[in-house]
Amino acid sequence: MIRTDQINSQMLFILLHIPLTYFVKKSPLHKVQQQVGFRQYKEAKELLDQMINESKNVNFELLNLRAKCNLNLNIIEQCVFDVNTILNLNSTDAEKKEALSTLTQLYIKTGELEKAEKYANLSNSSVLIQNVKELQDMNQQFETFYQLKQLKEASSVLDKILEYSPLNDNLILNRTEIAWNQKDYNSYNKYGSDFEIKYPKDSKIVFRRGIILMCNGSISSSISKFKQSLQMRNPPLICSSSLKLADKISNLLKIIEDAYTNNNTKLLKNSINELNSSSLKFCTKDDKLTQQV
Repeated sequence: MIRTDQINSQMLFILLHIPLTYFVKKSPLHKVQQQVGFRQYKEAKELLDQMINESKNVNFELLNLRAKCNLNLNIIEQCVFDVNTILNLNSTDAEKKEALSTLTQLYIKTGELEKAEKYANLSNSSVLIQNVKELQDMNQQFETFYQLKQLKEASSVLDKILEYSPLNDNLILNRTEIAWNQKDYNSYNKYGSDFEIKYPKDSKIVFRRGIILMCNGSISSSISKFKQSLQMRNPPLICSSSLKLADKISNLLKIIEDAYTNNNTKLLKNSINELNSSSLKFCTKDDKLTQQV
């Protein structure tokens, strides 16, 4: 039989080991800290916007949290604004250091390494200083490979750099240019998928999309892109011939299909050979267009 005093002592033990936060309603600050910790930056920013707007005084903790959200959401101007507010007003040294750390990470992301180095030194963070130094070395390594036209090595280094500096438009353009010259359309798509939105008036971008669509076997879509490019300013000189090539490939695919259906082996073989020799001007043997036949 269990005694009453034993039950009471067990209950007291349990109560003493339950965190006080269990009984206390979580504050908005605690909630937003948790959201940032779980990388729920969009939700955290929405709550922080509301909290900062409703606050009567400048709250540097909230501004630092929102700067981190803006950093991770790639909202550059707002991130810089919040950091500058912290740095220019009466914040503590710890709050300033946190803001400087965020600003360093932002400039690493944008690839502005001179600024990143400046703010890393001001933050006195050995980790950030080392990160910037390593990126500077990698950039120098890329330039060396690129100047020597060692494109495979250059692209490998550049891929690593872009993991840390994904907002550096110049490096992205360099990477897509290398990918284009190597007929590496997977990498071109990886880094240039939004080029038609970023550069809507660039006929070369539209033309290249047409080539990639053609090599992917989407002939009708590629023809539309070539026609679109030709209607724009300064289309590539080979755009007209590429349109003719796409029309030719479209006809060859129909001939190949008919020859296969009618078991015309000779016509089938000749047409496939002609398709391959025509398409390999832009496509590789690994592209979908050449593989599907």
